[in-house]
Amino acid sequence: MKKMLFFLIVIVVFITSCMIPIKHKRFSFLKSFSPDVTYYKLYMSKVPNRVTYKSKSYIIKESFNCKLDELTSRISIDLTNLCDKSGEYYIGISSVNNLKEESKIEVSEITVILE
Repeated sequence: MKKMLFFLIVIVVFITSCMIPIKHKRFSFLKSFSPDVTYYKLYMSKVPNRVTYKSKSYIIKESFNCKLDELTSRISIDLTNLCDKSGEYYIGISSVNNLKEESKIEVSEITVILE
């Protein structure tokens, strides 16, 4: 009886955890290993609009609202201060070199949800 009760509790916890939407407030991406990259551009567009070069953009430098994890070489950005309001957003990242040439936008496959 105790095993059955434990099993039911585990199942209920699992089902409810799958149904609660996860709120994302940070976005991370792999740092470029190219030596001429001077900064990154973060593009955001509200769902259902896809990210393009005309979308709202922010210049991301190491001192601006982000953290670099030296171990994984990933840059993590806090998105809560960048959005006008809560909702679902598509996120894109491009790198800019010292000649101001911008790379292709790498668009996230998931949407970011902010409260």
